[in-house]
Amino acid sequence: MIRTDQVVLVTGATGFIGHHVCRDLLSAGFKVRVLIRGETPLEVPPHHNLDAHLGDLLCEKTMTSLCAGVDLIVHLAGHAHTNNADDNYVHKINVLGTESLLGAAVSQGVKKFILISSSLALEAERNDKRATAYGFSKLEAERLVLCENEKGNIQAVVLRPVNVYGEGMRGSISSLISLISAGLIPRLPPLDTQISLLGVDDLICAIRLVMDSEKANGETYVVTDGNKYSISDIERAIYRVLGRNIPRWALPRIFLYIIMLSAHIMAKTLSIFKVRFPSTENLKLRTYQNLVSENLFDNNEICKQLGFKPKSTFYGSLPKIVDALNRRI
Repeated sequence: MIRTDQVVLVTGATGFIGHHVCRDLLSAGFKVRVLIRGETPLEVPPHHNLDAHLGDLLCEKTMTSLCAGVDLIVHLAGHAHTNNADDNYVHKINVLGTESLLGAAVSQGVKKFILISSSLALEAERNDKRATAYGFSKLEAERLVLCENEKGNIQAVVLRPVNVYGEGMRGSISSLISLISAGLIPRLPPLDTQISLLGVDDLICAIRLVMDSEKANGETYVVTDGNKYSISDIERAIYRVLGRNIPRWALPRIFLYIIMLSAHIMAKTLSIFKVRFPSTENLKLRTYQNLVSENLFDNNEICKQLGFKPKSTFYGSLPKIVDALNRRI
């Protein structure tokens, strides 16, 4: 059983998942050290066990100092695939940043390193046609971490969550909720394609399981909530929670493609001038492909090996997600 008086370093603490992880660890009694870059405020209330440090993943001196006295690392920091960035920058942050932190962790005798990767790394591993630079960067980071585990330099575990939902979530579904709420999008064409999702609280449960498990060392686990969601069912649920009648007329699929293509071009153009529209920045050609393609993953390994039992569903979490989005607007 892991001792809650241990020091846990969390990178990416200002992100959606990161601040939920920090809150959970602090409430459990852990001493939490966080790495933040300064551009985004830390959404975690002040706490006597919270120790915040400004720094850059690529600074060796900073990472060495940061890892001193740390027992365990939960590495969430990285450049998200939803952001507009070139492939070199994605590689720099996700791969070189992980390599820098990992080297410092090994040199400072950190016991365990938990990398929060992505199910997109599995697409890269399979050389799926939908694989992205982000997925390949996550796969490369995974290999770095697991290599150090094989050498016996550190205990390491990789978690590959699918798209994560919860209060404060971002991404395509969040954008869809905002657009429907604002009346800026017509009803989607019938889309019976199915996807896997994961609640942020269940991801935290998975993190706590691998923190406390010796058998998890050296393993890679895909993490989902175990349910299958159709895009059309998700859309209907959003209208229902918003208290709106779903329109009778549905957008033809070819028009959806044209809209996504136009939004993709607009986002690329505006990014040159560093202009952002949060409600539409996730509407891209990849988003269209995700809408019309099956995107299901299997969580059997973590359930079977570690007794992972997800409790959340997207539909059960949706009212709180919508409330949080309304507060953010």
